[in-house]
Amino acid sequence: MGKNGIAYEIYRKVEEIPSNSANQAVDRLIVLGGDGTVSFAARFLYHNNIDLPIAIIPVGSGNVFAQSLKISLIIRKSIKTALKGKPKKVFPGLINNQEIFVLGVTTGIHADLMNTTPRWSKKIVGIVAYYLRLPLHLIKIKKHQYILTFPNKKPLQTEASAVFVLNGLPRIGGEPLNKMDPLKPKLYTLVLEVANPYEIARAVSSVFILRKMPKKKVYYFETKMVSLETNDAPLIIDGEAAKEKKLSISIAPRALRFLLPK
Repeated sequence: MGKNGIAYEIYRKVEEIPSNSANQAVDRLIVLGGDGTVSFAARFLYHNNIDLPIAIIPVGSGNVFAQSLKISLIIRKSIKTALKGKPKKVFPGLINNQEIFVLGVTTGIHADLMNTTPRWSKKIVGIVAYYLRLPLHLIKIKKHQYILTFPNKKPLQTEASAVFVLNGLPRIGGEPLNKMDPLKPKLYTLVLEVANPYEIARAVSSVFILRKMPKKKVYYFETKMVSLETNDAPLIIDGEAAKEKKLSISIAPRALRFLLPK
């Protein structure tokens, strides 16, 4: 197809994209969707060694990864970025030397919330669906056992309500959350030992209102590698449930390119 001098093809599933796309006259892959769709597309390009810049038009329920890259949620502006944006390298995370992720690994209460929020509600109200269901999870919040291993450090054995290993985050809140830059080849690990609604409310208000990191029961690490092990906590990788209970997480050796606002 073609319009206004731009030739394009439409695929409803990433599996339909020809694996020899890199050898064709194609200069970008434009993804319409949320974090899960972007993750699927990124994995497809990475595992097929296709070096195409990815443009994101964020129309999913969360769009956290797009926001971390400062891509506008206003469709008109994101389309402009998709057509005229500047390619920047993003090093994805790598799980057990096999699968990549662009956003992160989340566990505990966050993973449980992601697993149990109905898809139909996300289609209707988007990310608000998670906030509507959150009070139900805060009432029954519980801690899980984790073993975290970082380079040159003793293993951290902890009971926590959630652990996050992220590749980046939108620049919101205070230190250190506003340092989570997806353009840097780093992993950002956040451990929440808070375990009741009052403690969580205090932690959230501290980070997002007072703009400072809580001094107790919240831990933060910046590394290029981390091992995460748990027996009973639910795990989510880029929005999808994971069966593994021991993850070796590192920075992938190859970068992907995303089209960002100039």
